[in-house]
Amino acid sequence: MPSRSLAAGVAAGFVLLATTMAGPAGAHVTITPPTVEAGEWSVVTLEVGHGCGDFATTRLEVKVPEQLLTLTPTRSVYWGVETTEIDLEEPVTDEHGNTLNTRVDTVVFTAAEVLPSGLRDTVELAFTAPETPGEVLTFPTLQTCEESEQAWVQVPQDDQDPATLDWPAPQVEVVAAAPSGTDRTTAIVAWAGLGAGLLGMLLGALAFAHSRR
Repeated sequence: MPSRSLAAGVAAGFVLLATTMAGPAGAHVTITPPTVEAGEWSVVTLEVGHGCGDFATTRLEVKVPEQLLTLTPTRSVYWGVETTEIDLEEPVTDEHGNTLNTRVDTVVFTAAEVLPSGLRDTVELAFTAPETPGEVLTFPTLQTCEESEQAWVQVPQDDQDPATLDWPAPQVEVVAAAPSGTDRTTAIVAWAGLGAGLLGMLLGALAFAHSRR
């Protein structure tokens, strides 16, 4: 795995790279889907839409959000994958009851063959989303090309449109989990019961009114 000092140095240099490289690119390193459900195991896809100008892409280094305690990159024949872990301040217990002392801090994808600037490709990350809806997960990404680099690290401020950023970091929002099949069935039964009760009351009232006449 890459040394921790290297990972820390690269992470510290992300913002510097973003401010020293010239002009925005015509496309970005993007992430889909834009939302994940709270507490659920999710898979997101990072897309590399172009190289660094005319230079082919050789490497992607993705900084993992500190909110994510469990994360697994997907293996690909087109990319070698390495991870760097860091120690947690205190051990935590995951959703399976396992005690965690470390978490993945960075994931490095190295192209088996350079990715030409005119072609696109994707890599995947799987993780358990935080339990709190409304959190935003940011994945600063350093794209290394044959003779240059691009750091996708800018984060929008409050009410700022991400489309206005030159080098936006890929982001995913945590949303409330959709009701499970059991919950939906229970809700349907409850509403059906309520409807039947209201209908019964209405029919009873009509019958009473008719008998009075």
